[in-house]
Amino acid sequence: MKIVYFAQISLYKNDGVINKIKNQVDAWLSIGHEVKLIILTSDSNKLLESTALSELNEQGYVKLFRTKSLGLLPIDVLKDWVGLHSTFIEAREHLDSFNPDIVYARYSLYQPFYRRIGERFKLIIEVNTDFESEYFLLRKEGIKRCLRYLYYKCTNSLFLKSVSGIAAVTNELGEKYTSRPTAVFPNSLKVSDYEISSYKPNSNERSMIFLGTPGMAWHGIDILIEMAKILNHVKFHIVGYSSTDLPDVPNNVLLHGFLKKEEYLRFILQSTAAIGTLALSRKNMEEACPLKVREYLACCRPVVLPYKETAFEMKGYPDWVLRVDFEKDGIACVAKGINTFLERCHGFNLRQEDVLQYIDVSEIEKLRLQFFDRVRANRI
Repeated sequence: MKIVYFAQISLYKNDGVINKIKNQVDAWLSIGHEVKLIILTSDSNKLLESTALSELNEQGYVKLFRTKSLGLLPIDVLKDWVGLHSTFIEAREHLDSFNPDIVYARYSLYQPFYRRIGERFKLIIEVNTDFESEYFLLRKEGIKRCLRYLYYKCTNSLFLKSVSGIAAVTNELGEKYTSRPTAVFPNSLKVSDYEISSYKPNSNERSMIFLGTPGMAWHGIDILIEMAKILNHVKFHIVGYSSTDLPDVPNNVLLHGFLKKEEYLRFILQSTAAIGTLALSRKNMEEACPLKVREYLACCRPVVLPYKETAFEMKGYPDWVLRVDFEKDGIACVAKGINTFLERCHGFNLRQEDVLQYIDVSEIEKLRLQFFDRVRANRI
C-alpha cells in the first residue's frame, strides 16, 4: 500500500506528537508499505533536523512545506480559500505525484485543501480529542482562540464530508463519528526506545511526576497542587510548568518548566509513580489515552489515572494502575488512596514486557493498517 501521512503541526515543544508520528511511519515501513510524510508547519527544516523525524528526513521519507502568516492572519490558509497559489497547492502537487492509496492526517481545522484531497484519494483522519469541547473551553483565552472556535463551528461539517474513515484514539471519541467508517486505536509508542536501567526510584522516598501544559484547564494542575498540600511528605515533580505559571506552590512541589525528552525521562524513572490528566471532565470527556501516560508506562512506572484509559478499558486494569475519581470522591479521599498505592509501588517490579500489550506501536499499527485496507477496498 502507498500511504501519505499528512501533518499540520508545530515542530517546537511537540515531542510527544512527533515521536508518535515517527513510530507510526517506522511501523508501516517495516511491514513493507511505501510511505511519505508531508509536514506543513511555520517552522524551518533546520528545526526538523533536531526532532525525532531527522532520520526519516535524511532517508528521504519526509517533505516539509513552510506556511506563511502575517501576525494573526494565516496567509497561506486564506490563499487556499480563494484559490491562489499557496504552500498548500505545492503540498498537494507533491501528494498527487506520489499517488497514494491512503492519505492519513491528524484532525485539523478545515480548509479547501482537505476537500480536494478527499475528492481524489481515500482520506482517513486521526481524531485525538473532542475538538469542539476543547476549543469551546479555550475560547476566552485570547482573540486567536476565540476566532479558532468560531471557525471550527462554521467549517467542521465541511471537513467530515471529505473523509472516508475515522481513526479515533478512544471509544468515546469514536462514538461521535457514526456517519463515517470508524475504528479505535489507542495512542502508542515504541517501548524498546526507552532505556530504563539508568535511573531507579529511591525506595526510601515517595514521589510522583506529572507532565502537563500551562493553559490547559483539563490537565487539572489546581487539583494536583491541592493534593500535594495534603500529601506533604510526597515530592511532586511537575514538568511543563514554571514558577511564572504557578507562583505559589507548597515546598514539596518541584517545578521543572519545559524539558527535553531525555531530561524529563530522568524524572519519570526516578519517581515512585506517575499521574495522568486530572480534570478531563472539564472538556466533557471521560476517556483518554494520552502519550505522556504511555511514556510513564514505557519507563515502568505505576500510574494513577483519574479517567478511563482506552488501552485498559479494552484489556482490563492491572494492579499497577490505580483508577481514581476526584469528582465523585473528593481530593482528600483520593489523596488517601494514592498514599496507600505509593506504599505498594515498590513491590510491583514492573517490566517493559508487562506493558507491551497495552501501548506498543507494533501491535496497534498492524490493526490500523488492516483498517486502511478495508477503507481502500470499500469493505466497510
